[in-house]
Amino acid sequence: MVKSGNDRLLILLLTVLVSLGSLTCATMRATEAAAKPLAGHWEYSIEYQNQGTRSEARSHYINYNGQRIPDVFSLVCYKAQAYVFSSRSQLWGDDGYCPVKEMVLPIGPDVFTASDDLRGYYLSRQRKGKTPESWLYAERGELALFINPDRLDEIIALFEMTAFSRVSPGVVPGIKLP
Repeated sequence: MVKSGNDRLLILLLTVLVSLGSLTCATMRATEAAAKPLAGHWEYSIEYQNQGTRSEARSHYINYNGQRIPDVFSLVCYKAQAYVFSSRSQLWGDDGYCPVKEMVLPIGPDVFTASDDLRGYYLSRQRKGKTPESWLYAERGELALFINPDRLDEIIALFEMTAFSRVSPGVVPGIKLP
């Protein structure tokens, strides 16, 4: 069957568009794999396993000063970006701190104090006025707190938090309030 010039042009145009679509997807994947700096010393990154296969897995991380935030919180919010911890039960899918949406935390009537700074955290679902910008908000079960990220390991130990599993359904172990 002989195709007209218009048919050949249409086939060529469709071939170019499909090729550009594949190139865009590959470019987006490569960009996602690179670390995305957040403000200050914060960084969000994705690591791929079995990339490009049906078993592709993506592990999401948040880093502060080059150190990974431990997998102990169900929700982490830095400035207005929220991350929810996710486990996976298959070889494919997402695990770790996955970005979800912007989360604007309400500012309560209380003001950040020197004792809050000395302690390195305060329990609240509302941000105190004058809380340092670098502090993160985190939740685990019923626990909600603002944390100085420089004291994160100390505070995790204080509350005796254990890490969630990234590759099986997440179980929220108990927490101990100091």
